[in-house]
Amino acid sequence: MNRNINPANHFILLLSCLSVRIAICIAVCFTAGFASASMDDQWVGYYAFDGTLNDTSGSANVNNASSVGTPDVNAAGLFGKGVAVSGGNNYVTLGKSADYLFGSTTSFTFTYWLRLEAGVAKDPTLLGNKDWSKSGGTQGFVQAIAGDDVKANLADGKTRKDTAKVDLDPGADWIFCALVVDREENTMKNYVLDGNVARQWDDASAPAIIEIDGVGSLDSGHPINLGQDGDGRGYNQLNATFDDMGVWRRALAEYEIWAIYQAGRQGHALPWVIQNPPKAPPKPIEVEIGPYVQFSDPRTAVVRWDTREAVISIVEYGMSPDALTERVADTTPKNIHEIVLKDLSIKDKYFYRIGMSKDSKTRFSEVCLFDNGLNYARVDASKAVSPYPRDSLTQLYERAADRIVAEYGLTKGICLVYGCGEGRLAFELAKRTDMMIVGVDTDPAKTNKAITRLMKAGVYGARVTIRQVPSLSSLPFTNYMANLIVSDNMLATGQCEGSAAEMFRVLRPSGGVACLGQPKPSPKRMSRSALEKWLGTGSVKYTLTNNADGIWAKAVRPDLPGAGWWSHMYGNVNNNGNSNDSLEGGRQTSDFDVQWISWPGADTKADRQVRGQGPVTKNGRMVYYGLDRIITLDTYNGTILWSLEVPNLKRFNMPRDGGWICLDDEYAYMAVKDDCWVLNADTGLRTTTHTLNDPGYDWGCVFRYNDKLYGSAVIEDSFYTGWWSDAYWYETQDAKICSKYLFANRLDGSRAWTYHSDDADKGVIINSTICMGNGSVYFVESRNTAAKSLTSGRIGSQLWKDLYLVAVDAETGRRQWQKNLKASTGNDPVVANGTAIMHLMYSDDTLILESSDAEYYIYAYAATDGTAKWNKKVPWPRKGRDHGSHLQRVVISGGRTWGATGIKGFALSNGTVSKGAEMPPTNCGTIAAAGDVFLGRFNKGNLKLWDSQDGSLSSWERIRPGCYLNVIGSGGMVLAPEGGGGCDCYDGGFHTSVGFIRSQD
Repeated sequence: MNRNINPANHFILLLSCLSVRIAICIAVCFTAGFASASMDDQWVGYYAFDGTLNDTSGSANVNNASSVGTPDVNAAGLFGKGVAVSGGNNYVTLGKSADYLFGSTTSFTFTYWLRLEAGVAKDPTLLGNKDWSKSGGTQGFVQAIAGDDVKANLADGKTRKDTAKVDLDPGADWIFCALVVDREENTMKNYVLDGNVARQWDDASAPAIIEIDGVGSLDSGHPINLGQDGDGRGYNQLNATFDDMGVWRRALAEYEIWAIYQAGRQGHALPWVIQNPPKAPPKPIEVEIGPYVQFSDPRTAVVRWDTREAVISIVEYGMSPDALTERVADTTPKNIHEIVLKDLSIKDKYFYRIGMSKDSKTRFSEVCLFDNGLNYARVDASKAVSPYPRDSLTQLYERAADRIVAEYGLTKGICLVYGCGEGRLAFELAKRTDMMIVGVDTDPAKTNKAITRLMKAGVYGARVTIRQVPSLSSLPFTNYMANLIVSDNMLATGQCEGSAAEMFRVLRPSGGVACLGQPKPSPKRMSRSALEKWLGTGSVKYTLTNNADGIWAKAVRPDLPGAGWWSHMYGNVNNNGNSNDSLEGGRQTSDFDVQWISWPGADTKADRQVRGQGPVTKNGRMVYYGLDRIITLDTYNGTILWSLEVPNLKRFNMPRDGGWICLDDEYAYMAVKDDCWVLNADTGLRTTTHTLNDPGYDWGCVFRYNDKLYGSAVIEDSFYTGWWSDAYWYETQDAKICSKYLFANRLDGSRAWTYHSDDADKGVIINSTICMGNGSVYFVESRNTAAKSLTSGRIGSQLWKDLYLVAVDAETGRRQWQKNLKASTGNDPVVANGTAIMHLMYSDDTLILESSDAEYYIYAYAATDGTAKWNKKVPWPRKGRDHGSHLQRVVISGGRTWGATGIKGFALSNGTVSKGAEMPPTNCGTIAAAGDVFLGRFNKGNLKLWDSQDGSLSSWERIRPGCYLNVIGSGGMVLAPEGGGGCDCYDGGFHTSVGFIRSQD
C-alpha cells in the first residue's frame, strides 16, 4: 500500500509556549484508564518473613521456604520482621518445586526488599539457582553484589548473558530489588532502587536490560537460594536482611514493579498491592505513521503523525515526562496531523505525547522525546523588515529573487552572491529561502553598507555574511562550496564582473545552479552578447532566455567526472563495498584538503560499538543515522539540510542485519516499523509511505533499483535495539536478522511480487546476504524446518542446515536458480556456518559469499547459474573475537576481493592472489573502497587511506572511524561523518564530521 501525502489535507497549528497552557482543554473529553491484570495472576510465592519462612501467596502449590544453618527469622524487617542471612552456612532456600522450574520458555519475576548488614566483598549471591562459585556460564540465574553494584546473570550452560551493573548505595537503609526474565520480549531486567530516596521512574532508576536471545533452559538442578548460590557452596559471604519477597511465573510490567516499590516506601507490604492493583497506563493511541519531529527554525519544531481515523489532534509537551505543562489542540478532525511548537528553548530536551480525541474520549500515546539542542535549522527571515528604501529598484530585486528561487527550485544550502553590492539581493533571497547567503564584493563602501543594512534587518550573521575580497577572479573559497550562485551587480548594473571560470569553480557539482541576469525593465540593460562572451571565456555550459521576463543565463553543474555514489549500506545494490569513485585522482591523504568541518558530532549518535546503519549518499546529499534521528547534509559544503527526530528509531548490529536506509537522486527511503517512508531528499518531507499491511511484521531491508522499491518483512520486535552498556557491544550476539519474505513494490506502492518462506521449497532469508545485480536479486536462505517455524526473526544455530543460495528475477520474482550450500557435488564446497557473519555481494557476473565462523571463508559463484568457481580460507587476525576482528566485510575492487585480514586480492575469475601490495591489517571497524583506494582504520588508530596500486598508507590525524562503517568515498570526496564518539582508546579525536576534497594545488 502506498499513502500519498497531500499538503492540501494538512492543517498546521502554531503553538506559542507563552500563551497556550495546559489549562486549555477540549470540550467534553477524558483520558481513559485501563485496569491492570490481577496482581496475583500467576503469583506463586509470597514470603512475609514474619517469624516463619512460609509461603502465604495462596497459590495452588504451597512453596514454603526452609532454613539452611541458622538464619535469623526474627530480624528487624521493613514491615515488622525479616530474615537475616549471615555467612555462607546460614541462608534461606526456596527449594526447587515445580513452580520454581522455569525451563526455556517461562517468564518469571522476583521482588524483595534488602538491607545490607555489613560490607561486602567480591560477588556474594543475593538470589539464584546456579553454581556461582564455578563461573557465570554455568546453568541457571543469579542476582549478585559486585562492589557497590548489583548485577544479574543467566546462562543455559552454553550461552551466557549479563546485565550491566546497577549502582547500589551501601549506606541505604532498605533497597528494593527485582529480577524480571521476560521470554516474550526476550529480555532480563535488573532493578535496584534506594528505598530512602524519592525519585522519578526515569531518573536513574530504569532497570539494566539485556536481550537473552538464544538462551535455553535455566533449570540448573539446584534450588533457588537467598544469600547463597544454588549449590550452597558459594565462596563469598553475604550479611543482609530480606523482607517481603514475591515470586511470579510471569514478567511483571514496569508499572507493576513501580507500584510495589512506591507502596513499600509508603509502608505497604506486597499484600496491600495485591488488594489494590495499580492501573495500567492508558493504552497508547494507534497511529499509522509517527509521531516524529522536524525542526523549521532554532525555536520551532513541527510534530507530525497520521491516523487511520479522522480525529482531533492534541500535543502535550514540557521539559519533564511528568510535567507536560504545555498543550495545543486542533479541533478539526483529520487523518494527517501537523502541529508546530514555537518559542522553544534552544538547548533543551522536550518530552511530548500526541493525543487523539473522538466521541468525547481522548487517548494519548506514550511519552516521546526530541532534543532541541540538536536542532540545526536556520533562523526564519521570512518576516524580516527590509532595511532598504522603497524605491525604483525595490520591485526589480523582488522580481529577480522570485525568478531565481523558481529557477533553482530548492531553498536550502549555500548561496553565493557574486558581486553583492549593497546586499539587496542577498536580503530578498534570505526572506524567500532557508539558505545561508554569502556575499562577496571588491568595493569596501558597498560591503560596509551591506553589513550595516543587514544587521539592522536582523539577518546578518544568522543568515547572511558579507566579505570584501581583493578580486572576484580569485575567491578565497574552496572548490564546489555553493549550491546557488547569483549576482547583485549584474542585476543592478548590467555589467559582467570577475571570471566565469572562477564563478563556476566554486559551484557545487550534482545540481549546483548559477542563475545570472536581470528582469525587465531594468535601469541598466544587460547585453546578451556580453553575457554570452563572459560565460564563454569560462567554458561554462548554460541555457539562455531573453524575453519579456528579462535576460537570464542558467548553468547547472553535473556530477564530477569519475564521481561515484554510496547510495546503500554497502555502497550500492551490489553490496560490494565500493563506490567506484575516482576521488578526482587523490590517492593519499596529502592529496586532499579539508572541504568542511560540520555537525553532526558525537552527541547525535549511539555508542560507536553498537554498529548502526552507515551513511548513504547520492546526488550531493548524505543521510546520516543518529540515535532516534536522521540528519541529511550537503556533501560538498557540510550544510545540514534537514533532520528528523523519530522515537525508537533504533536498529543496530548491522553485521547481522541488512541496510534499512537508501537514496536515489530525489528521495530518501527509510524503514520505520512496518513502513518504508519516502522522504524528499532536499526537504525531509514525507511524500509517500509504503506499508506492509501485514500485522506482526516489520519492514526489514530497503533497496532502490530501476523502477521498483525492494524490501523484506521481518517478524516484529526482532531487530537489535539495545545500545547502552557493555552488553550491547555485539561482539558475541551472533543471531542473524532474517526475513520471512522478500518483495518488490512498484513506486505507486502496489505489490509487484512476493517471495515467501511459507512455501515448502523456500526458506527464511538472511538479511545480510540480500544483494542485487544484472537484473537479479540474490540471497541465502535456510529451509530448515526449525528456523522457518521460529516466532522471531532473530535466528541463531537453526540457520545452518538446509542452506541455499538463490537468484530471483528482479522484475518478476521468479526463481532463476538455486544452489544447496550444504551439499557437496563435484567440486562444490560445503559452506562453513556463518556463525559470526555471513555476507553476499555481486560484481562482474560473480557472487562472493563471505562466511565467518572460527575463521573467514570466501566462496565465489557464477551469478548466471550458481556454479562454484573457487573458495579460500583465511584466519581471523587476532585468533578470536576481539574488537570486531571477526566481523569485517570483504570489498570488491579492480576485479578482486580484498580484506584487511589476509584476503589478498583474490581474483573474481579464479581466486588467484594479487601479486601487488598486501593490504595492512585492521581489527576494529571495516573497510570501504573508492575505486582502488581503500579507507579504514588500518593498523588501529586514526583514519587512513591505502593505495592498492603502490601499497602506500597515509593518515589523517585525530579522526577516529567508528567500530563498523562510517567513512566512505563518494562524489569525489572522502566523507567522515562522526562515528567514533565515546571511544577512550584514541586520545585527541575531533569527534565531529569532516569532508575532504582533492587539493586545488
